[in-house]
Amino acid sequence: MASATLALSHQFPKSSNVEALVDVRLLLERLTAEQTSVGEWVNIIGYISSAPPALVKNSSKRKVEAPAIHVQALMLWSAGPLDISRYENYLGQTLSNDTPKAKHLKPGKA
Repeated sequence: MASATLALSHQFPKSSNVEALVDVRLLLERLTAEQTSVGEWVNIIGYISSAPPALVKNSSKRKVEAPAIHVQALMLWSAGPLDISRYENYLGQTLSNDTPKAKHLKPGKA
């Protein structure tokens, strides 16, 4: 069976270096050039999987790399036009809302 992996990432926030390694073997016959172009945003439905045995076996020989999430894709389609700055603004607001806030307790109260 042929193998194919898309390496997807978006460096937001700038300190992020997580990469999604998407196994698209089940979709090879239906993938288009547009869907696999560098810079193309895609939607994926699939499931999180463990690293393929070959990657685990060779990991001790490789340099330290970005953390990766392994995904088995079941469906993939183009996201179409996307306002990336609007997306990043929304994501930034969401991330700041999820940051735990310190509770200010009065002495003697729990």
